[in-house]
Amino acid sequence: MPLRESEKAVIVHGTSHPELAKQLSKLSGMRTIKVHTTQFANKEIGLVDPEGKGVAIEGSVRRKHVFLVQSPSGKKLNDNLMETFIIASALRRHGASEVTLVMPHFPYARQERISVDRGPVSAKLLVDLLHASGIHNMLALDLHAKAIQGFTPESFENISALSLIRKNIRKTFSKTMPNAVFVATDAGSAERNRKMAHAFGTPYGLFEKTRTAPNQAEVTGYVGPELKGKHVVILEDMIDTGGTLLKTAEKLVKEMGAKSVTVYATHGVFSPDKKTGERAQDKINKCPYLKRVVVTDSLPVQNEGKISVIPIAPLMAKILLAHHRGSSISEIMRLAA
Repeated sequence: MPLRESEKAVIVHGTSHPELAKQLSKLSGMRTIKVHTTQFANKEIGLVDPEGKGVAIEGSVRRKHVFLVQSPSGKKLNDNLMETFIIASALRRHGASEVTLVMPHFPYARQERISVDRGPVSAKLLVDLLHASGIHNMLALDLHAKAIQGFTPESFENISALSLIRKNIRKTFSKTMPNAVFVATDAGSAERNRKMAHAFGTPYGLFEKTRTAPNQAEVTGYVGPELKGKHVVILEDMIDTGGTLLKTAEKLVKEMGAKSVTVYATHGVFSPDKKTGERAQDKINKCPYLKRVVVTDSLPVQNEGKISVIPIAPLMAKILLAHHRGSSISEIMRLAA
């Protein structure tokens, strides 16, 4: 049931994903309050008063539960984060009773551990900075590492997109599921692929992956059923540059005889190649070994060639309402499955 105005919850968003905020507002019934931010000539981020009215936040947030929607990625990732800190601090100064961050794609999630001697745990640092800026609670979608939820004593909900992906798989593979195999590209994605294989009663396989450098990995040994003539389905939490994915698809088709390869990922980060600048989307669409790639719109991506997008707003709007009302989020996830 959409929110009544009297229930005192509103949506505020940064510049990273305004379309998601718009859809969440529409589906939840929460009013959107506009916040004016800008980047100055020296590249600093700040609030502005564009019409000289003495306000940067167009509406009262006093004693309201504010959902701050931001999903940083790409070249402006760190600008988006600084914008988040500034908006959150301003909301607290304007008297918001509670600020809940809705950050479907939580950046720095792959830096959840010490990787070099005496190095930082950057994901923990980000959580600390968000709290220091005025954030009370957080909502993310398919965190790369669940351990990040333990970096704060406050509520940090890790929402699963598997229910949305499952519905798409059921529709897409309605006739070919008996000939499908779910394959995890590494141990990190094993759980989600195993769960989905169990849900559909299909076989499951696992590759070993050795990371040789940032955004570079080698897929080596395979354990699982025969893949010759099979429709391979791969589930990932994110697709970044897509380099490893393309190598895996080629190996599956050319060396192992797979009939097709379809990939599902929650986050379509789609970073350009660091050396050539080629877009990940272009590499995917040119790859003859990939049949289809499906991502959610946790980041602002579009349907493009082989790439199609699943909207998250219908699920996330229900989560926001449950979070505000203090009702069960687990029950929503159970019913969505």
